[in-house]
Amino acid sequence: MQMSCIYYTSLKKTYGSRPKLKGMIAEQLSHGILRTRWANHEDIEGLLHLVNGSYRGDASRLGWTTEADLLDGQRTDHPMLEALLKEKGSFIFLMEAYLPLLDRALRENDFIIALRTLVQPDKKESRVVACAHLQQSEKGLYFGMLSVEPRLQSFGLGRYCLEHFKALAQSQGASRLWMTVIEQRHDLIAYYERRGFRKTDQLHPFPNHDPRYGISKVGDLKLIEMEQEIPPNC
Repeated sequence: MQMSCIYYTSLKKTYGSRPKLKGMIAEQLSHGILRTRWANHEDIEGLLHLVNGSYRGDASRLGWTTEADLLDGQRTDHPMLEALLKEKGSFIFLMEAYLPLLDRALRENDFIIALRTLVQPDKKESRVVACAHLQQSEKGLYFGMLSVEPRLQSFGLGRYCLEHFKALAQSQGASRLWMTVIEQRHDLIAYYERRGFRKTDQLHPFPNHDPRYGISKVGDLKLIEMEQEIPPNC
């Protein structure tokens, strides 16, 4: 990627310091079956498929993060992702499954079985299975659009991503990792609270009348801000 801003350069230097997680996801990362990197413009189609399929429509109901009961339509589109990739201080993190190594998995666990079932029809070298938008801000490091392939949810991919974002925020000296959640998403708010985030008193209007973000089924929606304080990197 041709990005020259200091923030990206610094992030890139610290990108290899992944959080030390035990378990299934860390194992697959160490074996190269799962890989993490920054997205580029060539990834947009895969990101669109993942993000919209994770949040909207019947396909999203295979996972628990669906917004299909609240919103119709899309979650994002090609121009919106293009804009995020071009904006200064804005990056899209992705995790992809690298298919040629699937058969080398040391253990045939539930995750490997689910992953193999998911990717076999594609016949591609890799497939995006998780992603999120990261944005440098005055408030700290913002993340949004966290998406995990619905059929791979509950395996710990989201947790790994959150730990990774905390490590990035700490490495940059950010005092806060924050995001916004639809106020009616009580299950998702509870998930983030279990991960150490807390609700603030900050409410933001949801773009209810902009179909690029979806079409509300339940009237006007609001976004609540959630945060986690990040200790200094000593």
